[in-house]
Amino acid sequence: RGRLSVGQKIIVYGAELIGSDTACPPLEAPESLMLKISANGTRPACWHAKLGFHHDPRPFLLRLSSLFSKGGIVGCVDVVIQRVYPMQWMEKMPNGLYVFRNDRAEEREAGKHAIKQQKNLEVLFTKIQTEFEQSEAKIRKTEVRQRALTRQQIHALQDGADLYDAIQNESDPSFLETCLNESQLKALNN
Repeated sequence: RGRLSVGQKIIVYGAELIGSDTACPPLEAPESLMLKISANGTRPACWHAKLGFHHDPRPFLLRLSSLFSKGGIVGCVDVVIQRVYPMQWMEKMPNGLYVFRNDRAEEREAGKHAIKQQKNLEVLFTKIQTEFEQSEAKIRKTEVRQRALTRQQIHALQDGADLYDAIQNESDPSFLETCLNESQLKALNN
């Protein structure tokens, strides 16, 4: 904008060295070495300001109105907060509409959502539980059929605990009791 002229002093914040990874003396600098300064990080200095590093390393304050949209990095902005608005929550509905809520309405909706999720979990749990119980019942029926003992196996059982397990797993326990001899009945009763 023509605000800077040759010989004028400037104050710079956030300058970058381009063309070299390390610093070098100014008189020995290659031609590819440049100092990149941004418009938002550069301002005119007072005529009586000392040259060199500034004694205060903090960035200088800038007003929002003095910034350039494509002026590069900004060190520090001076703003005044005039009003603080309450928190707003936005939800996108399945039909594509957006709903905005305050804190209280959002808490209410979150509670409704939690209740709905809990009901869905309970329905899913009961469904899985019934499927599990049905599969367990099928497994037990096949095990009972597979465990049907022959008369030879029944006569081979002599321990009371083995006899008790056989009667519990038998589909027709009264038939099994009729096949037991007196010593087996005694062991079972003891």
